Amino acid sequence: MAQPRIYWTRSRTKAAQASVSGSVGLPYFPAPTLREPTPLQHVPPPSTLRIMPLHNSTDETFPAGPPDPFAQVKLEIGEEVKIVSENWIHSLYSALINPADIDTYLSSDASGYRKADGFWVELLHTPASKESLSALVSRIASRVITELGEPCGEGVTREVIDSHSATSKGTGLRPDISFKATGPSFQRGKLPNGYAGGVSYSNLASIIEVELDSKANDTELVAQTALYCKYISMMQPNRNFTRTLIVTERSFRLVHHDRSGFYVSPRMNIHRHAHTFIRIVLGLSSTKEAILGFDTSVQWKCDHETGRKSAGTITTVDANRQPVVYELKMDRPPFVRAGLCGRGTTCWYAIHPQTGEEVLIKDTWRESSKTSEYPYLVAAQGVEGVVQVLSFQDYCAETNAYRPADFVTKNYVCRTKSRVVMRCYGKTLEHFTSRFQAISALRDAIQGHRGLLSKSILHRDVSLQNILMGVMGAAPGTRGILIDLDMAIWTHADLSVLRAERGIGTPRFQSVSVMRNLALQLPPVHDHLDDIESFFYVLCHLVLLFDSPGKRRKEMDERLGRWEEENIEAAADLKISLLINSWECSTWWGEATEELFCGFQEIIEPIVRQRSGIRGSARSNAVERRDRLEAVAKGPVGDIYDKVLKLFDNALAAYEREDQASAAEEPSLEPSTPLVETEPATYPSSKGTPGLANHKRRSEEDHPDASPSKRTRTSLDPNVDFEVRKDVNDRPKAALPKAVRRSARSTPAVLSPALAPPSGPSGISKSTAVPLLKRTSRSKARSVPKKPAQPGTRLNTSPPKPVRRSARLNRP
Repeated sequence: MAQPRIYWTRSRTKAAQASVSGSVGLPYFPAPTLREPTPLQHVPPPSTLRIMPLHNSTDETFPAGPPDPFAQVKLEIGEEVKIVSENWIHSLYSALINPADIDTYLSSDASGYRKADGFWVELLHTPASKESLSALVSRIASRVITELGEPCGEGVTREVIDSHSATSKGTGLRPDISFKATGPSFQRGKLPNGYAGGVSYSNLASIIEVELDSKANDTELVAQTALYCKYISMMQPNRNFTRTLIVTERSFRLVHHDRSGFYVSPRMNIHRHAHTFIRIVLGLSSTKEAILGFDTSVQWKCDHETGRKSAGTITTVDANRQPVVYELKMDRPPFVRAGLCGRGTTCWYAIHPQTGEEVLIKDTWRESSKTSEYPYLVAAQGVEGVVQVLSFQDYCAETNAYRPADFVTKNYVCRTKSRVVMRCYGKTLEHFTSRFQAISALRDAIQGHRGLLSKSILHRDVSLQNILMGVMGAAPGTRGILIDLDMAIWTHADLSVLRAERGIGTPRFQSVSVMRNLALQLPPVHDHLDDIESFFYVLCHLVLLFDSPGKRRKEMDERLGRWEEENIEAAADLKISLLINSWECSTWWGEATEELFCGFQEIIEPIVRQRSGIRGSARSNAVERRDRLEAVAKGPVGDIYDKVLKLFDNALAAYEREDQASAAEEPSLEPSTPLVETEPATYPSSKGTPGLANHKRRSEEDHPDASPSKRTRTSLDPNVDFEVRKDVNDRPKAALPKAVRRSARSTPAVLSPALAPPSGPSGISKSTAVPLLKRTSRSKARSVPKKPAQPGTRLNTSPPKPVRRSARLNRP
């Protein structure tokens, strides 16, 4: 009898409050007669599914994120989880063991299986508790691995750990049963004893989640195991897929996760299908890492005493398609995109075997129907301010290989893994240590975007994380590097192709037009003006979010976080609110940075206003509106780049003048650091530099590469060896600040009375139509000078003395 799919409908806003609305089709096992099992039956789906964590989610080692991680993981899973064919599950791992060997084992007294009657003796009666069931299943699995498991090589072991019976030394979310592993891709956690019996998420081969049959809820159990899959993938970055098991006293179910999503097996009777159960246990505990789902082109060596990874290599091809082995930099851990599904970007830092050059090796899972970024990277060779490629390897893996041949389900997209080797640069832009470094890097990235456009390439995914700072002492033009061309497109492509893709980019940095095009029947193409607007939002994050390096404004952080709202209209309104209002930077940034911000704002605002008027026009049909929207970007392309780059050049020149003025005023004050760092490392020291104070403050995150906005160092395993880049939905949604900070040097924007937003904490219009905007001209001087100006004299607009005194220290 065909079993229904598992459904859950979700609402992102309600999920943050730990509830998800929807309907669920649940297969159910009534109390069976073991020799003649009762057929599967159905129960009416509940109208509401409430997320109930099965373990304490307030432990100190629980990762940062939403208050209820199960709400978030259900959003990532989606509305439907496919239940694959039972026949395919029976064939899974069939090459691992001969069926005759399983028969022999089941016939022995040591197995605990009564073959003549067809049931596991220990599971014949319903256990008294979940803990009792966990102990029984642990013993069965342990015997299977001991008697039928593959031989272990040197340094390779597999052990079954019952979290309920093992001595627990750590805290946090923990599986019921763990397959503890040692070997090349596993390492001992920093906690001496892990969360139970020396287990941490960095040394798990797989897990089993158990539940009494009478209490089993399929959707909750799948979400539970999905969360474990996420943590395992985060801690083991060379995983291509992860599989886990759900077991009751009567049934078992396989759960598979990869970058295309999840599927599960039907709930199968554990007594009648003992052969399949044994094969799955052997597969999930296999000593062959490829069977466990590892990418074996990444190899590690572990220190025998510490159990930690001490060295590693990654194999790919060079520009001539010849194999090449790079040595991984163990002092520069990779970062991983933490989302369950999607591109799953993982970046490895390595050393070129011939040149000794540091390189960045990027693994990503693109949709198989999409073009890889390699053609764009080849075309971008020689373009300053854009990442430079060394080699490329495609079709490293494909998610179709992990599924039945006839796999079809709603929203399923096959993904292909590719690997690109690029030159290595500095950290992402949010790790700036001075305003000169931040603004020059952003300036050169914009120049690089212009260079890409001259090669007929439009980036379409400008964001804070896709701009790297150049290497130490980089020349102008390469002080900032634009990376990640996965979303790029040829501008000379057919219009039907250009118009087909909607809503491309990172929501937090998308232009208002791109966000609102999702609601149009005939949307216009994504153009260079949209990307330039995205650069403006990057500048907003730098000068409004950061009071100084590593020091963030909580109020602004919450406000900018609302740009990721699932309600696209509300998120677009928030961006318009920022465009039409005046804002002040912290004194650390100085007057020149405020001039840059205001000037850039005045370039972007009329574009948004013009497009908003066209989009809201009632006198044009859909085709005419689309053509008019596209016509906005058909003027001279260089004009807007010239205006924007001039603003940045003026700011950088002002920083230079302030340096000179400070040097003249304080000749005895020596800079704490040279203008060009002489350390061989490419990145700032984690110890900081004495004397810089807040003007060269490091990020406050634990890991020096941890992004304050999009990446976090997970605390599941305190000795994690890589960064985790969070998806935009991994953060809780916060309310808007109660008050809008207006600049003392600027005149506030004015809306026409009929179009003014309603009063309230946000001051943002909630209507779906975009109002026409008016604003008064900005004053170029402070409205309230510190001292009254004498007639005929200029106002003193130089930065305060503390800023001038430290200006020459505020250099890269």
